[in-house]
Order: sequence, then C-alpha cells, then structure tokens
Amino acid sequence: MSKFLISWQTTSKTIKDITINTSYSFNPKNKTGKYANIENFVLYDQELIQRILMKKYLIRYQKLVYIINSVTENDDSSDSDYMICLDEVEKLESILINKYQKYLNTKLYEYFLNNLVKTGKYLEASFINQKMFRGSMMGR
Repeated sequence: MSKFLISWQTTSKTIKDITINTSYSFNPKNKTGKYANIENFVLYDQELIQRILMKKYLIRYQKLVYIINSVTENDDSSDSDYMICLDEVEKLESILINKYQKYLNTKLYEYFLNNLVKTGKYLEASFINQKMFRGSMMGR
C-alpha cells in the first residue's frame, strides 16, 4: 500500500513524504508510438503488477507446454530433448519462486507452482515410458 503526503499551496503542489512498499520495474519491449522513449517502467499498483506478471508467466508456460507436447508426441525424441524440457520446467519454476513470488497473491502463486510440479512429473513419466518402450523394442 502506498502512502504519501501532499502539501497544497495556492500555486503549487509538492509531495512532502512518500512511502511505497513494493514496486515492479521492467524495460518495455514494444517501443512504438508515443511510448518509444520509455527506457524503464515502474509499477506500484499491486493488482496491475499481478496481472502483468500473470500474463508474462502464462506466455512462458504456453511456450513450454507446446515444446513438451512436441517432444512427447514425437516418437523420435531423444533423451536430451526430455532433459532440455525438464531444465526448462525447472527454469520457469525458479523464475516463479525467485522473481514473481513476492508480487503474486498466495493462492495464485501456489496454483502456478503446483501446475509446474505436475507438468514436471508428467514429463518425467513420459520420459520413463519412452525409455521403457524403446527398451522393449530393442529386445525384439
């Protein structure tokens, strides 16, 4: 919650004291139009921060799910493909824990974290099944 004290005089307004608990800053990627000169953007509204981080997380998660689906659906996927996917799951989990946890509410954070854990377990199970299938095919 932000707190500030404004001093009003007849011709000017000045901020005397300002206290901000949390803020989130980022560098915008789409520098077009009237926002082309913005180098750094700082947000103080907790709800807006949460919505932006949710959107950023979901974009990364959708890319990860697409990659996982392509690896698990492809019979020619190698062990290294699965390992790369597992590394990406861990990377996204690390970002969620280290960067986004302090900005997301507890319920949303736990939902995303549980979803990532389930995704990792699904990928591990698919990897084991694929290795077992290859092993049974080699024995023939």
